Amino acid sequence: MITTKEILKKYFDYDSFRPGQEEIINSICSGNDTFAIMPTGGGKSICYQIPAVYLKGTTIVISPLISLMKDQVDTLLSKNINAAYINSSLSNEELNLTIHKLKSGELKLLYLAPERIENKQFLENIKDVEVPLIAIDEAHCISEWGHDFRPSYRKVKLLKEFFPNSITSAFTATATNDVKHDIIKSLNLKNPNIYLKGFDRQNLSYIVKNSKNKLEDVYKEVKNINGSAIIYAGSRRRVEEFYNYLKDKISGVTYYHAGLNENYRKIQQDKFLSNKSNIIIATNAFGMGIDKPDVRKVIHVDLTSTIESYYQEAGRAGRDGLESECILFYNDKDRGLQDYFINMTYPIYDEILKIYNFLYDETKTKIGEESKIAYYGNENEIAFKLKLQLYKVQNILSLFERNGIVSSGKATNWAYIKVSPNMDRVKEYFNQTKHENKVILEAFLRSVNASETAKHTIIYFDELIRKYNINKDHLENAINSFQYNEIIDFRGYRPKESITLLLPRYHNNSIPINFEDLIKRKNLAIEKLNIVEEFANTNQCKRNFILNYFGESISANCNKCSSCNSKSVINSDVKTYISSKIKELFEETRNTYSKAISWKILNGSKSQDIYLNNFHNLSTYSSLNDIKKKDFEIVWNELSSSPNIKTTINPKIISNDIIMLVNSKNSLSEILNKTKIKKADLYDILISNKSILSIDSLFYDLDFNSIKEYIINSKPSIRDLQIYCNNKLDFIDSKFLIEFYS
Repeated sequence: MITTKEILKKYFDYDSFRPGQEEIINSICSGNDTFAIMPTGGGKSICYQIPAVYLKGTTIVISPLISLMKDQVDTLLSKNINAAYINSSLSNEELNLTIHKLKSGELKLLYLAPERIENKQFLENIKDVEVPLIAIDEAHCISEWGHDFRPSYRKVKLLKEFFPNSITSAFTATATNDVKHDIIKSLNLKNPNIYLKGFDRQNLSYIVKNSKNKLEDVYKEVKNINGSAIIYAGSRRRVEEFYNYLKDKISGVTYYHAGLNENYRKIQQDKFLSNKSNIIIATNAFGMGIDKPDVRKVIHVDLTSTIESYYQEAGRAGRDGLESECILFYNDKDRGLQDYFINMTYPIYDEILKIYNFLYDETKTKIGEESKIAYYGNENEIAFKLKLQLYKVQNILSLFERNGIVSSGKATNWAYIKVSPNMDRVKEYFNQTKHENKVILEAFLRSVNASETAKHTIIYFDELIRKYNINKDHLENAINSFQYNEIIDFRGYRPKESITLLLPRYHNNSIPINFEDLIKRKNLAIEKLNIVEEFANTNQCKRNFILNYFGESISANCNKCSSCNSKSVINSDVKTYISSKIKELFEETRNTYSKAISWKILNGSKSQDIYLNNFHNLSTYSSLNDIKKKDFEIVWNELSSSPNIKTTINPKIISNDIIMLVNSKNSLSEILNKTKIKKADLYDILISNKSILSIDSLFYDLDFNSIKEYIINSKPSIRDLQIYCNNKLDFIDSKFLIEFYS
């Protein structure tokens, strides 16, 4: 039998594996579930492509991008490895041909979009295929705590139910410990071998430059570049702004973002890969699967939302191993764009209620009732009618889908149909119905094979209309008539874009959404953005900052990043120690003292103001007495410029988050513990929002309905209420309840 090394040489023309590849491949070929975290450009694809050739049967690869699938399949076919992909870009004929090849055992690899797994008919079609390996590329997409979560990735485990004997392998370029554990749990990996390989790209220099004129600064960086450059911007508008500025100054500049049509994007990508253009300006929609060796500079003109995104995009530099630069142009206003995206992604409570009530009002559904009809419209119409940003509406509808409240869908061009077995009833209907229905019914009947009337048959409406010259305007009414009279059963048919309401309508204060989870996600997004800004501001070796984030530890500095070149970098262990003591000081005192006072406390000053304020009794007093003041000031300045330390020192939570916690039925003690807010401040927020709140869970240990009734009917004083509750409520609790129900 051919060995994996022989496959490497025969099909990929390499004499040896890159570091780490061989042990990952051997793990998979030995039948072990395997999880590999390898950086962009580290050779992940070969780690599942070689086992696919080695193992008997067809390996299924889950991949998130159509362009990435096509590039990999084209490359495999050029190496005489039979591969194909199934995604939304295929015509019906292409899809059927691919499934035929799959069933006949012709394919070694089949690339699937994760959404395809949700199609039960497709899974039934392939259930008898021999699948030795399921490989999940970009596996961080499965984690709710990753930087690019895609809910459809959660369905990947359904494949294991169809192919229980398959090996599962997962690959990603970026995963923190939390994300790693979430991936393993979500994929139900069985005692996986875990590999963390090669995050230290020694040929890359990480440079952060303060910039007041980014257009001009970017031009200076790329005007005489020897090789290629990728310039990443945070929005489509920003991409076009930089493109319009540079195109007249430099030849060979192109641009790429998701707002351009697919064909144009492909042309621009091909121009860059073939060196007809050597500079491309793009959003993060560009780059996944791109393996251009001579990218000398990757420039970011805006902050990314996460370190994972930054590392992945910056890692497209220097794939050939030659010295290359990863440059971030930064100023203290840059955070605003990402804060905007976070606020769009995690909407406020009022906006969630606004869309929730709009959908039920439009379908004339009362509280406690189930909707009898769908809302026939789309996210654009909702945004226009409610005067909300489209991006925000899209995210709220996604939130509703995740919580099982709605199911959204576009109009379909197909349906599975089954003709009634009672042909006498069909004939009777045909004789009595109007002419246009007769024409359409006859077309449907001719589309069903006489020997297959007992099962559902797929038909395509466009073909039907063209073949039988059907008036499209009559089609929907005819279908409704056929269904109502039980002449034809239609499955999967959706005549228009629509939103189906799956649950009864709830009161505003009890809609079935996990608001606590929403808060957690938002806080995580803020935390991740804080870390990106911390990276921009840090005087620590920037390479080591990134490596520490991903769990690799290197004591020596890189001596080539902007921090190391500034001569202000300090030993990472010393920096970590100083940082921890500053944070401990603020945690202990709950006050943000000035740099001068903090230095006196931590350095162990014996001055009068220290003793007058009892600072000498703090546990952190004198903890930095052997540290240089210069090093303390470097760390202090770094922390004070980072929002990360501000949230550590002064925890705050907005009223919107409080409302969500209350409506998620948290108790009073749980809310106070999670928010670190004072009880009086909490009650002020609740009273100002009492029209949308149900607070019975706050006092779960009392007969709350009785208390509520007593307050409303008797209008007691604070002392009366305390006596009524056997003194189980303190003064502030009693005052709050009386005000809340007044």
